Amino acid sequence: MCSGTATASTRVRNVPDPRTVNRVRGVTPPSLRESCRLSLKLTIFGALAEFERNLIRERTSAGLAAARVRGRVGGRPPKMTTKKIKQAKLMRDNGMSQTEIAEILGVGRTTLYRHLK
Repeated sequence: MCSGTATASTRVRNVPDPRTVNRVRGVTPPSLRESCRLSLKLTIFGALAEFERNLIRERTSAGLAAARVRGRVGGRPPKMTTKKIKQAKLMRDNGMSQTEIAEILGVGRTTLYRHLK
C-alpha cells in the first residue's frame, strides 16, 4: 500500500498543523463573530438604501403631481399636431407619396404611418 519505509502514522505526524502555519504567516482565521457583524452591516446598509430609494420615489411623484397642478406635463412634445395630421391626409388624398409628405412636414415616415392608420 504505502511506498517507502515510513508508516502512515509517521507521515501524519510530519504534516504541519495549519493553525501554526497560518499564525507564522500572519493569517488569522475570520471568527464567527466577525462574519455576523459583516452580515449585520450589510443588512443595515441594504435597509438604508431601500429607505432612501423610497424617499426619492415619493419626492419624485410629489414633484410631478405639483407640476401637473401648475399645468406642466412631462414628456416630449408630439411631433404631429392635429393640423399636421389633417394636412397629411389631404396630401395623401391628392396622390402624394407618404415619403414626400413626411419630408414636407418634417417628420419621419414611421411617425406619419402611425398617425395615418
